[in-house]
Amino acid sequence: MIVNGQHNYCVMLFLSRITAKNIANRKTERININVPIYKDKNTMMPYGEDFSEYEDNKVMKKHLKPGHIYMDSPTFGVGCCALQVTFQAADIKEATYLYDSLIPLTPIMLALTAAAPIYRGFLSDTDCRWCSLSQSCDDRTMQEQGLEPLTNGNILVKKTRFDSVGSYLSMSDQFYNDYDYSYDAEQYELLKAEGVDEMMSRFVAQLLVRDPITLYKEKIDQDIINDTDHIQTIIASNWHSIKLKLPDEKSGWKVEFRTMEVQLTDFENAAFVVFMLLLTRTIVTFKLNLLIPITKVDENFLPAQKPDAINKEKFHFRKDVQKESSELTQDIYSLMTLNEIMNGKDDFPGLIPLIHKYLDYIDYDFSKRPKIMQYLKYISDKAAGKIMTMAQWTRQFVTNHEEYKNDSFVSDRITYDFIMECEKIVNNEEGLPQPFIKC
Repeated sequence: MIVNGQHNYCVMLFLSRITAKNIANRKTERININVPIYKDKNTMMPYGEDFSEYEDNKVMKKHLKPGHIYMDSPTFGVGCCALQVTFQAADIKEATYLYDSLIPLTPIMLALTAAAPIYRGFLSDTDCRWCSLSQSCDDRTMQEQGLEPLTNGNILVKKTRFDSVGSYLSMSDQFYNDYDYSYDAEQYELLKAEGVDEMMSRFVAQLLVRDPITLYKEKIDQDIINDTDHIQTIIASNWHSIKLKLPDEKSGWKVEFRTMEVQLTDFENAAFVVFMLLLTRTIVTFKLNLLIPITKVDENFLPAQKPDAINKEKFHFRKDVQKESSELTQDIYSLMTLNEIMNGKDDFPGLIPLIHKYLDYIDYDFSKRPKIMQYLKYISDKAAGKIMTMAQWTRQFVTNHEEYKNDSFVSDRITYDFIMECEKIVNNEEGLPQPFIKC
């Protein structure tokens, strides 16, 4: 299995001016992003912004939601960095198993890596980039959003291009798909007629709901028997929380985990990459079952983005990950804290103890374990609330700054001092950043 940590710079390049223009043109209006503002004691409420200095302020006023920070460029979404990890599977069977198994973890890891509480110079009431990302890549028309009656064969598209996945892939997992996601019925029937199984047919058909957002003129004419550029273009412009990647001349089926936020230091990023790698091996080796209804995964994205989710929120998670179930009932999952999910509790083993069990099972060389143990302890302590997330530390830095006036505004001076402090940490810390450790 190959793991590759990567940042969102490739997405930034892909979402060039032309791509952004294509999104706006298809949507037939400019991109609009609204992120809830953090309500401090001196924040003017109801919060609103004065757009009088802008020529097209009527358009801005139309889209601005009260109590929200308004943005109108994809850069405010895709400009946020991510830590995306790609795993190579042995074959398509293992790839779909990994794909399904990792879906319930997407909001969990988003909360654990939370690192984006500031937008356009204001503290927001969210710790993560996900809500701005999803809105920044929304090219749906009014009809597709359900805001106008459907005509000319258009269908309702419930999610944006950058959103959580709509379904599990394996046929054996289909009863967890309790979400009525959109897909191209004609393409679905065509795939079924060609012998593709039902779930994979629906998966591809839901990708084909969307138009290609970019297409290079030199690649319009393709050898459809041997070239996969057309379908790769579709897959590449559907930025879901998990992505199934097709085989190519260099590698086989791959699964990309896409929700984690990039951390400040190499140590932290390495810890999360290693954790995810070990967790996938643990899942495959012990045949763990993490699945819960797909709608509960979507529900988990809401608390995952809230401030201090590690200490304040609970998430739907499977109660017995070592037992298969053929029935979909509320008994298979319960609400757990991130600490309970990662470190366990009386009736749940915890993901990190399961990883330790896996390392013992494969008789992993003890001489090579110290660094891995450091990484796992870091993840464990973070889930337990002993170490601040980047978002928590950022909020603390801003609110404790002498120039902060408890009004949600992050001034240029605060921003400069924050960047200098980040640079100092990156240059001076070889391991866990000490300022993140709670006293």
